[in-house]
Amino acid sequence: MIVGALVGTSVVFGDPVGFTVSGGIGIGVALAQSVDLEVVGTPEAPGATTTYYDKTGRLRLLGSLGLGVAF
Repeated sequence: MIVGALVGTSVVFGDPVGFTVSGGIGIGVALAQSVDLEVVGTPEAPGATTTYYDKTGRLRLLGSLGLGVAF
C-alpha cells in the first residue's frame, strides 16, 4: 500500500456538453515492511545487498490523467 498526496485540476472544453481533461501529480510513501535482499558473492564477483518495499521503492511519484464527457 502507498499513501500520499496528489494535487490536480480539471478542465471542461465545450458548453453545455463537452470533454473533460483532468490530471495531477504528487508523492507517496510505501507502507509495506522493508525486506533486505542479499546475494552471496564469490571470489570472482562480490555480493550485493538492497532494500526492497514489496515491488516499490520507499518514495514514489504519483500521477493521474483522466478523460471524459461532461453534460
